[in-house]
Amino acid sequence: MCGRYTMSAGGDRVRAAFAEFDLRLNDAGGLGRYNIAPTEGVLTIASPRGEPEAKLMRWGLVPSWSKDLKSSARMINARLESVTEKSAYRGVVPEASRRALLPADGWYEYLP
Repeated sequence: MCGRYTMSAGGDRVRAAFAEFDLRLNDAGGLGRYNIAPTEGVLTIASPRGEPEAKLMRWGLVPSWSKDLKSSARMINARLESVTEKSAYRGVVPEASRRALLPADGWYEYLP
């Protein structure tokens, strides 16, 4: 996963791309942004009640054992070959009931 991404499309373009889901975009938050970073509120499409809905959610995973939100900035990358072995992801992966789609139209990484 990248360290930053963009979502420069407007609401009409997002609605058109996901027309089959009849998405309701309650607000324009999360759209028209060119530098989305971990821990920020981002536009997501999820189905917590069975019907897909678009809403703002915080990007990152806060492990169940964490005492604060600061560690969530580091919890954006998981390696497939070791995800079930890491304590931060162990309880999340088998459940897989809280998936979300984060629409993006670009990404980039900072190189050291």
